[in-house]
Amino acid sequence: MGVGQDRRISVWLRDGDGTVKGGCTGYIVGGDECYVTLLYVDEGLRGQGHGEKLLTALEELAAREKCRFVALDTFDFQA
Repeated sequence: MGVGQDRRISVWLRDGDGTVKGGCTGYIVGGDECYVTLLYVDEGLRGQGHGEKLLTALEELAAREKCRFVALDTFDFQA
């Protein structure tokens, strides 16, 4: 795949009303590499394992799309 041909993938955490409470997004490049770009869980739902489940679900989706690698960079900063 060339530049501009990345494929976006995502999974979402929703409440009973369908409101998004978290999500994990990424993109697939080169046909076999997935880069996680966002992992978010609503503050009131943190510490309950939702982040781990979202990341696992994105990894499984990437595997179904024939990805062999999943990369996640983390960072910390003060605004």
